Amino acid sequence: MDREEKQKELIGIRKQSGMNRREFAREYGIPYQTITDWELGHRRIPDYLLRLLRYKAALDAQSRYDAVSAHEQAGMKEVWKQLSLDYCCSVQDLEQGRGNLFTTYRPLEGRRRYNETDDVFLKILSVKGRLLVTGREDIVQILRETEADTPAPWFMESGNMRKLEALIRPYGYQIGMVHPFYLAFDQTSVRYDGYEIRILERAEIEQFRGDERFSNAFTFQQFAPDEIGVCASEDGRILGMAGASADSPIMWQIGIDVLEEARGRHLGRLLVSILKNEILRRGRIPYYGAAISHTLSQNIAIDSGFRLGWTELVTSCL
Repeated sequence: MDREEKQKELIGIRKQSGMNRREFAREYGIPYQTITDWELGHRRIPDYLLRLLRYKAALDAQSRYDAVSAHEQAGMKEVWKQLSLDYCCSVQDLEQGRGNLFTTYRPLEGRRRYNETDDVFLKILSVKGRLLVTGREDIVQILRETEADTPAPWFMESGNMRKLEALIRPYGYQIGMVHPFYLAFDQTSVRYDGYEIRILERAEIEQFRGDERFSNAFTFQQFAPDEIGVCASEDGRILGMAGASADSPIMWQIGIDVLEEARGRHLGRLLVSILKNEILRRGRIPYYGAAISHTLSQNIAIDSGFRLGWTELVTSCL
């Protein structure tokens, strides 16, 4: 291997680690100037040392992957607990069961309560290739008979939605919401980009009650109180706000509003990232819902370190 090939491999090893030169030098106990000289091609890195770095970096990368995987696995166990309460089944049903699952709804302690009453008519969740269906016993029994073998990934296509709407309308209900929901389990680094950032606690949020500029960030729901918010200002003017409602003891949902004058400046991603980190720091799981056609909002979630968790359908009264 010639000097240029070694130089490229060393740079590749460092970049895959996510470290800059100074961090890489400190991590592996090599003088910063030596790393710089190797990467710039001023000196040739010894073969044995390149092999050792290659091996050590691979081990460290695997350790980081295992740690993240274990972290996500722990987070998902909490999510399964939450969904078992929301859909009236056991955690074992979710983790080990196969096929679509149908249950009669009953209001369990700890369920997600965002804008939800105790007499749920019907709600359906698509996750990991399965449908979770809960609601009133009579409507669930009909769906158990007609949808037991329906492939979950295609259930919420328009044709099926028309059929479902026709089924539930005689009961006085309609499809009220179909949203993808996103989950995050890891904090990420954030650049504030010169904005004035302020964390708002529950008592401070009250001043925004009735302020239509921030109706997505703060909802003032009785059973899903607004716990914390993040405000971004510039020259004393508020440009955007993100808020988190405690939909359950486990999971807090994020909402976001960016004023027209600040759009196109990636402020939504900044606010959601900061709020996500703060929710995780407080020992809760952040989740984020978006309209099914709102790609901008969905991309904010993805860019802020969230990944798609499930799609959920909820009915409402006509």
